[in-house]
Amino acid sequence: MRDTLKRLLSAVLVIALVFAIAPPSSWIQASAAAGDEPTLITLTEDDGTEVPITTDKDYTEPGKSYSYTVEGNILTLENFNGRKITANGTLNIRLKGTNTINMEQANSGETTYGIYTDTANLRIDADEGGVLNINGNLNDPNKSIRFWAIKAGGVSVYGGTVNINIEYVHGDSGGDIGASYGRVSVLGKSVLNVDIRNTGSWSSHLNGFYQGLYVYEEAGKSEININLNGKENDYIKAVSSLDLSNFKGTLNLSATGGLAKNCTAVGTLVQLKLAEGGKAEFKGTVLESVSQTAKFNSHTVSTLPADNNFIEKLHKDYKPGYSTAYVLCDTDGNPLFHSVFEYKAEAPELKWTGGTHFDLPAGKLGTNLCDSFSDMGIYVYDYVLTGGVRGGSGTIIPDLPFDDYLKV
Repeated sequence: MRDTLKRLLSAVLVIALVFAIAPPSSWIQASAAAGDEPTLITLTEDDGTEVPITTDKDYTEPGKSYSYTVEGNILTLENFNGRKITANGTLNIRLKGTNTINMEQANSGETTYGIYTDTANLRIDADEGGVLNINGNLNDPNKSIRFWAIKAGGVSVYGGTVNINIEYVHGDSGGDIGASYGRVSVLGKSVLNVDIRNTGSWSSHLNGFYQGLYVYEEAGKSEININLNGKENDYIKAVSSLDLSNFKGTLNLSATGGLAKNCTAVGTLVQLKLAEGGKAEFKGTVLESVSQTAKFNSHTVSTLPADNNFIEKLHKDYKPGYSTAYVLCDTDGNPLFHSVFEYKAEAPELKWTGGTHFDLPAGKLGTNLCDSFSDMGIYVYDYVLTGGVRGGSGTIIPDLPFDDYLKV
């Protein structure tokens, strides 16, 4: 038994030594030998020609506006014009010059895509001046009524300009149109422009970034503009969730044209924290989950309405499904359909406004409500103040059950 154990330990040590001294390329070769398939990238050119590229070898062809290098797993587009790009694995795109994808409307029952990686991630970066345009026009009533410029597990943008332009001209009721089905993260200075319109006679669902927009400090002075304009019966949402972290750039989210309760600029506000130069403008309602806390920093101030004169009020009518949410409102409790937030070095003080709303007392951001109101006999545990004038409908009754404290 002891000899067997010694042999086993010796074998483990040998394997560990092999992995320690073998170069990464040998692991790749071993992986290939074991039957792992390389990712297949397919580019559809303007004339419909499909060009397959596998990620196990470099690809360069004279006269072509695209190339692939194994090192870094990078597909470079240089003044590319085509109909579609697909990959069955992670795709890293580098932009040079102006590149355009004009989506071709798929057959009925199918979905039209510009870039498709399914659940795998997509990364976009660019040389200086690199641009990607993705255009779509739903004008054939006998073909697809679902258009998504990008379908990926997650989209990370590190640089360049991305323009998405889709028009719903004619099709059956219930079309589903969007810029990105996967969550979009901006991690480098970039320009994102989305313009989606319903100019036809049928209702549709218009989406910007279906799984949310997350903008990190590294985005610097990025410019992000999402403009959705629909018809009266459309459901319109610019982003399902929004997280701005120390943002120095400009953000404009617009969802207009439909009924007020169906035009949502932000489905769930996670945080809106601006740094010097930062500005965010919303046309459409801004919703917040009851559980979200510390959404604003001390330099993020509403300038429309002026000087933080807003409250966050529970409105069941403005949240789809069974859940409820707080909505940004004016101090009379009416939902705001146009609001602007900017960075201010000297932010106005938070004040208790009185009246029939559950508002902030004078205090600092991040103050715990349990501490703020304990002397009033009101206990809301670890719910945290977030900024502006926070309120709800009705007066406070200390004997309410805990869940109801979050609704007054």
